[in-house]
Amino acid sequence: MKTELLRRLSALKGFRQGHCRTISTLAIMLALCITLIFLVSCGKDSSSQKASENVNLKAVKNGSTGQALIASRCSTCHNTDRIKKARKTKEEWEQTVNRMAVKGAKLSKEEKVILADFLAMLYKP
Repeated sequence: MKTELLRRLSALKGFRQGHCRTISTLAIMLALCITLIFLVSCGKDSSSQKASENVNLKAVKNGSTGQALIASRCSTCHNTDRIKKARKTKEEWEQTVNRMAVKGAKLSKEEKVILADFLAMLYKP
């Protein structure tokens, strides 16, 4: 009887150790999955953030050019307050700049891009 009790106790002890290992393994796997999800979601944000930073950096580099274009091309027909009050997306600024070029604003393709980027950075919705 005593040996039977010891045998059952040993079997139960082995079961508990195996059970603890299983729980530990599951906890580690869950932590890895959560970490992976976090890293994937951060990766998406960082790539879109990098793209946004590249656009902003480009606009900053062309800031003096953008300001000069507003002063030399836009303000010949518009008061700068009108430009400053407008709040548009980049696409809307591109459409506006293209429309002004059709109406007679003297802008090269490169100047249109610089101006639209500059306006989109400063006067966004």
